[in-house]
Amino acid sequence: MVRNPSHRRLTLTTIHTERGSQPNRMTVLIDRMISLANLTLHYRETREEEASPLILLHGLGAEAQDWDEIALALVERYHVFALSQRGHGKSDRPGVYSFELMRDDLKAFADALSLDRFTLIGHSMGATVAYLFAERWPDRVVRLVSEDTPPPYEGRANPYDDPPDDPEEPVPFDWQLVKPIIR
Repeated sequence: MVRNPSHRRLTLTTIHTERGSQPNRMTVLIDRMISLANLTLHYRETREEEASPLILLHGLGAEAQDWDEIALALVERYHVFALSQRGHGKSDRPGVYSFELMRDDLKAFADALSLDRFTLIGHSMGATVAYLFAERWPDRVVRLVSEDTPPPYEGRANPYDDPPDDPEEPVPFDWQLVKPIIR
């Protein structure tokens, strides 16, 4: 995952200038909020409506803007949606978490935006959510890219100790989601 530590506003011009090339057109990522049945989620979107949709899902502790540089590199080919999943970034922190709930959030998000079929890229925790989505609704996924996560399966041994009830230092996400995710 490429991080934008300065959290500056990235544009396709910025990316190409840093690479020494020229962009085809100016593109920005637009911050949006979407209210679903029981949850409000934050996402970042490019304005390339005529392109094929692509949804990006971040890992534990990250958020939509962590995909900025990658989203802008993909914008010439896709209409990109980078989603901040429940408990992360500007999205709601409902206090109830599981991979299955995040999978269902993704379905509600895609349904609300009328995204019937799309490419899905997930990193770490987001890759597990993407995998579960593709397993449940395979006809909706054009392509699946799952990076840095094992496929979930019943009876998998938990290689991690149970995390503490409270974080040792402040974290930029809802700590309550750690135990259900690291299972």
